[in-house]
Amino acid sequence: MTGSTSSALKNGEDVSLVGSGTFAVKVRAAREGCPRTGTAITSAIAKQPSFRPGKSLKDAVS
Repeated sequence: MTGSTSSALKNGEDVSLVGSGTFAVKVRAAREGCPRTGTAITSAIAKQPSFRPGKSLKDAVS
């Protein structure tokens, strides 16, 4: 299951698990500066996986 989910996310597709939620890929913008030290560094655009829980999962946890 993790292999097919990873493949779909690499292809830019969202993956929905009925009753659980949705996995998607979000693009983080490039930015400058280091928050810790304040030195000037540049971080590149990055893609990162995200998960949005579905209503039934939220209800089960709360």
